[in-house]
Amino acid sequence: MEPITVKKKEVSNILEWESAFHDSIHWKEGRSAYSLADFVLNRDGLEKIKAILDDCGFHGLRILSCDVEVPVQFDTYRNCSHRDMVLTGELGNFDKVFISVEAKVDEEFGGKIKYALKDQNTGRAIDLLQKFIPNHKIEDEKLRYQLFHALAATIEKGNYGKAFQASIMLVLVFKTKGYGDKIDYEVRKGVRNHNEFVNFMHAIHANKKCTINEDTEMWSFNYEGREIFCIYAQIDHIK
Repeated sequence: MEPITVKKKEVSNILEWESAFHDSIHWKEGRSAYSLADFVLNRDGLEKIKAILDDCGFHGLRILSCDVEVPVQFDTYRNCSHRDMVLTGELGNFDKVFISVEAKVDEEFGGKIKYALKDQNTGRAIDLLQKFIPNHKIEDEKLRYQLFHALAATIEKGNYGKAFQASIMLVLVFKTKGYGDKIDYEVRKGVRNHNEFVNFMHAIHANKKCTINEDTEMWSFNYEGREIFCIYAQIDHIK
């Protein structure tokens, strides 16, 4: 595998990751940015991702690249979708796979798309609604904007190109414990986020392909003749 990069800087330990991440507001032990770094570097996280994908039917994954905090262009607007992590790889059948990772503890999936419809993102928000829900209704405007652009980035892939046979949006939820009050994962917020994800899946007419266990499920939907996969996986992350 190629080296792990954070904002295009090669890293091999948590201090290098923190330095490259360079965002003291969002870097906090027990929250999503730190937990992703700890998971990948100290808890055999990439192997665990391989195991999650294997359970979902994507066998023999060999990871070729791991890029963290990477902008992915998905339309003609200037701003990109900033992906928490992008993995590229090759499956046992030699299919190329693109995996866009959204890391969470219990943080929300951003604001509702209805707010983007009222600000400078109006054109993009309308385009995203039309892209995924052509016959959208007023209640669809309550869906989370981050899920729209994360999925769009998974499909379009920006500078990674189109030479992939499988496209996966992977939501990793770290159920942190032992980091302190108001830092640890809260079940109430976690349930809320999962419901938001499921509501989005239903709105885009995705089908639940499988439930691996109480923590992992996979959905898929057809976009312009291509099957796109969305995996929601929860991981215990104890200090």
